Amino acid sequence: MLLLSAAGVLLLTGVAYLMGFRDTPSLTPERARQEAARIPGFRPLGATLAADGRSALVAGAGGEAAIVLPLGDRFIARRLPEGAAAGSTVDLGEPFLRRVPLPGASPEPGRPR
Repeated sequence: MLLLSAAGVLLLTGVAYLMGFRDTPSLTPERARQEAARIPGFRPLGATLAADGRSALVAGAGGEAAIVLPLGDRFIARRLPEGAAAGSTVDLGEPFLRRVPLPGASPEPGRPR
């Protein structure tokens, strides 16, 4: 019985691998700006990727900023509260995104990296 269970787990793992569930999404500055543009009223100007390339800070018009984070096999973007500083931790007040560390570099408007 135990061998059947182990075989079932291995089979499901193999099927998931073949279906492409092994990939982590990759983020580019352009993709970060596109994700941030989905925030109502946010006009992205430039994006700075984190060192691991999985998240980004996005500068917006009027001094606004947003963060783009991985969630499963996609990305989500959230507007940052006023006064959020690069390298600090921000409380977004969401169940799965309560405290988010911000990348150390701040985005430069119009100068994507």
